[in-house]
Order: sequence, then C-alpha cells, then structure tokens
Amino acid sequence: MTILKNFGLGDEVSEISGDKVAELLKSELGSKIASALKECKFYRVDPDEPVIIKECDQHSGKLRVLDTKGVMRTFALDGGYLYLEPSIVKLLGECHVLDERNEEAQRQKIQDFGFTSHIRAEHISDISSAIRSAVSGNVPSLKMRHRFMGVMSGYKNPNAFAKVTGSWVNASGHKFLPDVLIKLLPALREAGRYAEAISQSDFLREPCPALTTEEKRILLTIRAAACLDCLESYLEEASRCVTESKRIAPSEHLDLVSARLEKLTP
Repeated sequence: MTILKNFGLGDEVSEISGDKVAELLKSELGSKIASALKECKFYRVDPDEPVIIKECDQHSGKLRVLDTKGVMRTFALDGGYLYLEPSIVKLLGECHVLDERNEEAQRQKIQDFGFTSHIRAEHISDISSAIRSAVSGNVPSLKMRHRFMGVMSGYKNPNAFAKVTGSWVNASGHKFLPDVLIKLLPALREAGRYAEAISQSDFLREPCPALTTEEKRILLTIRAAACLDCLESYLEEASRCVTESKRIAPSEHLDLVSARLEKLTP
C-alpha cells in the first residue's frame, strides 16, 4: 500500500510501531485515531499473543487492554506494536494528506517571509520557529539561536536571515547578543545593506564591557569591512556621476570633484 510507504513501512507489513501511532495521537486527527484503536490487536513481546485494546487515552498514550486471560491491564502505546486494521490504514492516509497540506502551508509562509530557496523538509520546523520568534519579538535561547542560524545560513537568503536576526537584536533591548551580531552584520553586507551594517555596529564607538576581546575583534573587523563596502559603492557612484557630468559640460566645480575622486581611487 502506498499509504504505508509514507510511514516507512513496506507493502506486506501487517503491523505498525506503537511509537509512530503515539506521535499521530498528537496530530489534528488524534481523537479519531484514539477511537479507531478500540478493538484493535496490540502486543509488546509476543506477536502470537496480542491483547485487545479497549480504550486509548489520546493525551497520555495509555491503553486499557484485555489480555489473553481475560484480565484488564494498562499498557503504554509506545514500545509496542499495533496490528493494522482497515480503519487504521485509512486514518494513516488522512494523516499523510494533512501533513502534506501543513507542510505546504509552512513552506508558503517561509517563502512569503523571504526565504525563496527550496527548504528541505527537515528544516521547515526550525525555520518556521525562527520566523515565529522574529514576528512575536521573542528572543530564542542561545542554544536555539545557534541552531536556527545554522539552518538559515545554509539557504543563502541574506535579507531574510537579516530580517530574523535583526528582529532578535531589536527585541533584546539593552542586552547584547554578540553571537547574533557576528552573523547579522555579514548578512547585511552580503545583501548590499552596508549602511545598516554600520549603524547596527555603532555601539562599537563606545566602550563595550559586555563583549569579550575576541567578540570585539570580530565585530570591529566586520564593521571596518562594511565601511569600506560603503566607501567603494559611493566611489563607484561618484565616478559614474563625474563621467556623465563631463559628457554634458565641463565646470570648475566638476574639476575639483574629479580631482578629489582621483585621490581616493587607485
């Protein structure tokens, strides 16, 4: 069955891991799955002596089962195996369709935010979480920031990366986030937003006791590079303007500007 393949199961498989089903209990179809488990066969050790599920608690994953001796017992769904019934297979298919729709909706939100590259399925959750934190103004923990930045940086969308990390910096208030700034400033440079990279590092003009020596060294170097980026872009524009002005008509002011430009360009 194609449905089973979507859950990593072969066509001839007659059972499914309780762990997989326990995860599905947390989905939008969790209550329907819990109800469908009633009267299904389940085993933990011996597949030839399954018990009959009489009740499933959706929230805890606990099962009330009738064993082969007619005794009611309590088992955990995870750690065991469930024999597949047509009703369960049907719900697995519905779960897969729902997962696909949810994934597509998440992809669209990610793209609308600015991550235009194709996002790998295993990265959708992290990038979605990073975007939510940016929109809500909640700064993730250091561990989660590193995880999110590691994933986002692999997709080469510097504007979207800067949008997320810049929001963290803004939301942090007076608290320095050097780990974020060290990633944010290069992203701004890569996006051609040199002036923003400079303004975001203006705090370096004052004493920064919150920074380690190494963090300060890295940030100062990036700021210097951004200043040069800005200078080079302005010099290029100045050269273009001088050239076009000369085509129109010479002037004493133009000669002075041209002389200044020659001193600044190699």
